[in-house]
Amino acid sequence: MRKRTIPKASLTLFSLLVFLAGCALEAPLLRLSLGQEKVRAREGETATLPARVEARGLRARLFVEGLPPGMTPPPLEVEGKRELSLAIPAREAGTWEARVVAEGGGMRREASFRLVVEGASSLDFYLEGTVYVGGEGVAPQTQAATDRMAYCPQGCPGRPLGGGWYRVEGLGGQALGGLSLPDRPLRAQGGEAEPLFPEEWNLPLARFPEAWAEATGEGVVVAVVDTGVLPGHPDLEGVLLPGLDLVDGDTDPTEPSTGSPLQTFHGSHVSGVLAAAWNGVGMAGASQAHILPIRLLTPEGTGRESDLILALRWAAGIPVPGLPPNPHPAQVVNLSLSGEGPCSPALQEALDEVR
Repeated sequence: MRKRTIPKASLTLFSLLVFLAGCALEAPLLRLSLGQEKVRAREGETATLPARVEARGLRARLFVEGLPPGMTPPPLEVEGKRELSLAIPAREAGTWEARVVAEGGGMRREASFRLVVEGASSLDFYLEGTVYVGGEGVAPQTQAATDRMAYCPQGCPGRPLGGGWYRVEGLGGQALGGLSLPDRPLRAQGGEAEPLFPEEWNLPLARFPEAWAEATGEGVVVAVVDTGVLPGHPDLEGVLLPGLDLVDGDTDPTEPSTGSPLQTFHGSHVSGVLAAAWNGVGMAGASQAHILPIRLLTPEGTGRESDLILALRWAAGIPVPGLPPNPHPAQVVNLSLSGEGPCSPALQEALDEVR
């Protein structure tokens, strides 16, 4: 029987097809998510909307739909994984249902959000369902209160924040009288021998190596009021002091991993920038201070003003009812976070007391 052979050209083509099939070429991918579903700003200011885009194997165009002319940010071109902050000019008061759109490679992704622009004459910003009362006889701006700060020198129902201020839930401003403020939302905002030091262009630019010749910050306590920390991270080894968790109400400031695409471990990032250990591993911190971690923000980077008031007093070693003593008062308090509007009287009093 005659044996048949396969031509070399066919073998070459067959081998090429098998090789290509085994390459596991990734298909183009387009993902879009937002850091907030609701954005607030005062008329004349700029609202900031965090967004995360993943454009793999393609170039995507990112833009906003549903806003009036003059309030729509310019479109952006995006490739790879990007975390962006869309700047929205809040040029007129009102509420708009809008969406961020990512298009590319024949795909379209949308993420909806609500923009609320308060008139320039508004007394203050407030959480939905809260009441703002500027003093006796001033009408509340909303019908009911669920979360608020109240000034009660003689004491009132709620959690004491220090300085005569309390967090009160479920009571209207009329029921309390006196000064009542909204519990406003907060959010997270952005050694030469260390292996990653050559990539840390910011430290030489700020002349930290020259400063280290004079002082390293050793013995200084810096409170980082943020999303918490990852105590097992090698850059934070030997850096962290016992802290506080105001989100879960305990003394473990560890930030839990949620798997959310919006989680950035912001508190660990800030702690590392401030004081990553000079231990021959990873990056170099700007100092060799100790970090007092206070978990105030959720993994997605949101929190509340009343917890910030508690965090400030506790960080400075000021006794706060209901909280354990702080044996390591901070000389420096880092607040890499932001909120809307000017400081409330309750927050300003806490800042003045901490100084």
